[in-house]
Amino acid sequence: MTLFENSDEITALYNGCAVSMAVSDGTFFITISVSGDDAQKCANVANQIVEKSIEVFDSYFVYGQIGEIREAQTPENPYSPNNVKNAMIGFAVGLALSCLISILVELIDTTIKSDDDIQEMYDLPVFAEIPDFEG
Repeated sequence: MTLFENSDEITALYNGCAVSMAVSDGTFFITISVSGDDAQKCANVANQIVEKSIEVFDSYFVYGQIGEIREAQTPENPYSPNNVKNAMIGFAVGLALSCLISILVELIDTTIKSDDDIQEMYDLPVFAEIPDFEG
């Protein structure tokens, strides 16, 4: 693993992409992950690293073999973020929160708006009401 990460021949291929190499637990498989702005460029870098890794391995070791399991390809759709999904989740959460807030504000409100509110709060009948001539 260190052989591939520190090889000048392999690091020269990175071409501005972020490359990480990891060994899968309990196996001899090396996973090469390449990320960057251009998906096609990163796929090409990953495939070039695999080809160069085979050459580097063969130049240092007489016995053993290294091979490619699958070639890197560009995804047809972006993996993340899913804008439609995020918008729908945001809409649902916003709707639920706005309903909850409006219910809480209505429950907390203790102002008197009509004569029915006085009857409910104090259990007293209303005999007269002063009209609001300004409104």
